[in-house]
Formats: sequence, C-alpha cells, structure tokens
Amino acid sequence: MSGYPDNAPCGYFSFNNEGQLQQVNDILCGLLKSGRDELVGQHIENILTLPGRIFYQTHLFPLLKIQGYVEEIFITLLAKDKTQLPVLLNAKQHADGDTHRYVCAFITVHNRKKFEDELLAAKQKAERALQENEALQTVRWQLEQHSRELDEQLALVNNMNADLQQFNRVVSHELQEPLRKIAVFAGLLKESPHFNTDPRFFNNLGKLLKASERLKTVVSGLQQYIWLQEAPLELVPVKPGDIMKAAYQKVEKEFDPALIQLSYEEMPELAADPKQLELLFYHAFCNCVKFRKQNEKASIVVRATVVQKNRFRMVADRYSFQDFLRIDITDNGIGLDSRFKDQVFELFKKLHLTAAGKGIGLALCKKIAENHAGYITIDGKEGQGSTLSIVLPL
Repeated sequence: MSGYPDNAPCGYFSFNNEGQLQQVNDILCGLLKSGRDELVGQHIENILTLPGRIFYQTHLFPLLKIQGYVEEIFITLLAKDKTQLPVLLNAKQHADGDTHRYVCAFITVHNRKKFEDELLAAKQKAERALQENEALQTVRWQLEQHSRELDEQLALVNNMNADLQQFNRVVSHELQEPLRKIAVFAGLLKESPHFNTDPRFFNNLGKLLKASERLKTVVSGLQQYIWLQEAPLELVPVKPGDIMKAAYQKVEKEFDPALIQLSYEEMPELAADPKQLELLFYHAFCNCVKFRKQNEKASIVVRATVVQKNRFRMVADRYSFQDFLRIDITDNGIGLDSRFKDQVFELFKKLHLTAAGKGIGLALCKKIAENHAGYITIDGKEGQGSTLSIVLPL
C-alpha cells in the first residue's frame, strides 16, 4: 500500500473516525513487535496504555476534531509483549470526501520521562524543604482553631440535646394526660342520655373531639420524631427486602389489603437500624395508600440502584465518592406539584386538605434517612403519581 513513508526515520500510522488503524509503517510494526496485518483494522486504543487510552478519548481525538492538528503530544504506546514505549507525536486531520482520516507521526523518547521525573522530584524536594516549617506552623494553628470551634459546637449540641430531652418530657407527661381526660369526658358527654339534646351542642362537641384527636396525633408524631433524634442508631447488616416485607404487612393490617399492591426487586445488603428502616418503609407505603386516586388501589413499585455519591454533602470542596443504594418507591397516586417537593418533608406540613394525611410520615422518613448518613427526595406530577427516592450508604 502506497502513500505512507515506510523508510522514514519515524513511526507512522493513520486511523479513521471510528479509531480503526488504516495505515502503519515498518518502524511502528517493529516497535510494537507486530505484523502489519495484525495492526491494520485494530482500534487505536489497542496499541495504547490505559492512561494513553484515557488521554486519547479526552484530549487527543477531541483536539483533532476541533482544530484539525496536534503537536508535541506525549503519549505511551503498548507493544505486543506489553512493553511501554513513550513517544512524542504530531497528528493532522485529512478529509477524504465525506470522511476524515488522521495521520500521525512520532519519535520515541525513552529518556524524556526519566529526566522529567528526576527534575520534578528535585523540585518537589526543594519545595518541601522550603515550606516544611511554614506548613507545620500553619497546620498547628489550624488544629488549634478547629479544636476551639469543635468545643463550641459540642457545647451548643449538648445544650440543644438537653432542651430536646426537656421538651420530650413535657410532651410525654404534661400534655398526654390532659388530652386523655379531654377525650374521655367529651366522649362521656356525647353518650349521656341526660345531657342537652340541642344539635348545635352535639356539633360543637364533635368539633372538640376532632380537635383533641388531632392534637393527640401531633403529640404522638412529636414523640416519634424526638425518639428518632435521641435513640442510639443500632447498625447491623440487613436485607432491605425483608424489612420492606415486614413494613408492608403492617400496612395491610391497618388498611384494606385490596387497596394496596406492592412489587419490588432484590436489593443488596446494607448496614442499617432495622426498627428505623421498617418505620421508614411503613410511612412511605402509608403515604402511597392515603394519597391514592379515588376508587383506585395504590400500586407501588420499588426499584433499587447502586449509585456513586460524594459522602461530603455539607463541606465545600471535599470529595469522597462511595457506593450508595438508591431505593425508588413509585406510586400511581394523586401526585404533587413539583414546587412543593421540599415542603412535604417539613413537620406537620399538609399540601392536601384531606383527613388522610397527618403531615408527619415523610418528615419521619427524612429523619431516618439522615440518621443513616443518607437523604431523601420526592418527585412527581399532579395526577400522575410520585417517586420517593431514599439514598443510603452501602
């Protein structure tokens, strides 16, 4: 095949838009210890090291496509026997009708990387020696500063925790007993045959009973929320599918089983508190049943996906990517306005003026996800159902 320099004192090859080698010269064949018939038709990435492949995909080929040429590119070729060959490469784009080919010429530079590494090491050593004392002093100052800030934050957290515990005692003891008495005596009044038979009286008494029941629900919800705040997290290996089954069975006992249908897939094991995770699934399923469409059963589909997420969510410019399990709970209910997808997780926030929701379930779900160093989101459209996404570290 003519048109390329077999006897040139440099390596030569060309490839097309798909990255397939079209032409190679004897120099390249000799360096790669491969015959021409072995190379032509192969993808160019097959003669590059792993870093070389990444560089080709992210820099070399995009630059050729954009500006039509590249000069003095340092890249490493990979021979048939896995020998690595550092080369300095020039390349240019040529048009062949409606297609393009890319012609590359290179020379080997075996000592360049060695010299560059030695220069870089010497420079780094000198910089470390120069900055060591200054860096040490800076680190000491930062540690002292962080220690003071940590002490202040711990004091604040301890004070807040003490206030929460005091509030919990008030909710548990001071409010529950008066509420119980109000409900009991109001019920006795309503059932008494000797009391006022005025319909207005019974109407007002019904409102009183309804208000006391609502207040009882609020107090119970606050107790659950505070329990999640204070209870120690007991992390053990669990299978989310088993926890989900237990929560679903509780929902079936509370509602008509004909109103709910669940399908789910197997999920990987993770470390979680079984009681809290079951409570999360319970409230998520209850939410699907309560906000189903009229005269329709709640059809719930649960899917799980392993995703990579940054563990640092609040600290800027810190990255530590790890595997998380994203559990998507999708229903066919009445959905929600996307403008309110953050508000639904607020305590006692009700977007639908119905008696079905108490405004506590999703707030508890959010708290449980956060207790497990995860988070929760919701998305949906009015009349088209919604998807509750729970993201927990694996």
